[in-house]
Amino acid sequence: MTLTEGELFALDVADITERAGWAREGVLGAMKAVPAEAFRRDPGDGWSCGVVARHVAAADGHWTLALLRLMEASPGEIVDFGSGEGSRWRELNAEADRRAGIVAGATIPTPFANSAEAVAGLARARGEFLQTVEALEPEHFHIRMKQPDPLGTVSLRWVLEHVIEHDWEHTVQIASLPR
Repeated sequence: MTLTEGELFALDVADITERAGWAREGVLGAMKAVPAEAFRRDPGDGWSCGVVARHVAAADGHWTLALLRLMEASPGEIVDFGSGEGSRWRELNAEADRRAGIVAGATIPTPFANSAEAVAGLARARGEFLQTVEALEPEHFHIRMKQPDPLGTVSLRWVLEHVIEHDWEHTVQIASLPR
């Protein structure tokens, strides 16, 4: 049995959404193990569970906005997000932070108040990301983005994989927080 390009694409999207769900379950599971009294406790570097959760939600928003901008491009195009003051990259970060409730210019995000608020924020952000992923068409996978160094030019597929890897990275971070 030979699959059509559309069928293969549908499998790719299903794979990405399933793995993104597993990765988010990792974050939520690690959060669940953090006692309520430790949720906002600073481990010494400013990155409490509440801060990490806010950062993860903001990252979902960041990449959702990036995908939406990439989806406006033509196949084969390299969308230059640029670097420096006034770049599309800075605009995208500022909008993602605003949506996630992060104060403009903050180097460490404001923590979620508690686990329930974090779970709701993470669910909303991941839901928007997955909705955008499900709106992708096969031609979108022929678009690349140029972002500030050190990442440089990456594929749309890289963006999707990065979101999954990012969740796992912060799952480990949350799991290693002092109780």
